[in-house]
Amino acid sequence: MLGKSIYIALIEIKQLYAVGHFSFLCVLKSLKNHSSISIMKTVYLILATALLAGCTVNKTPVPVKSSEVVGVVRLGFDLAPLQTATVDTYVAQSAASHQCQQWGYIAAYPYGEPIKTCSVTSGAVCLSQKVTLEYQCRGVGMERYLKDESVVQ
Repeated sequence: MLGKSIYIALIEIKQLYAVGHFSFLCVLKSLKNHSSISIMKTVYLILATALLAGCTVNKTPVPVKSSEVVGVVRLGFDLAPLQTATVDTYVAQSAASHQCQQWGYIAAYPYGEPIKTCSVTSGAVCLSQKVTLEYQCRGVGMERYLKDESVVQ
């Protein structure tokens, strides 16, 4: 009986999530219909675990701001609340190096920590963050020498 009640409550939660009316208030109301506090505690624990464990998303950073003169490439992405992002460092490094090579540098190297800035707030709560990864272009390729030499002649 207890297992069936938990199953029914989880189905209701899934339906609320699919419709887009997912909130803890809706979850608590649906659990009240099943009246058992132990069921509510169990489902609440399962829900909290699922929310915290299932919030890692893959993000592909895109060029945001860059400076050829300084040799800095900035890649960024948006991050919703309660999300943790994983970035494929190989893809990000490759995108930054490609930009640097277009400017005549040899490669890009990451430096510093990711910069997180709140882009949307509601009171004291940050609803959306912008995360920026910085890369420094290093080395001077032959294309840069050839470009400078053609200007001199």
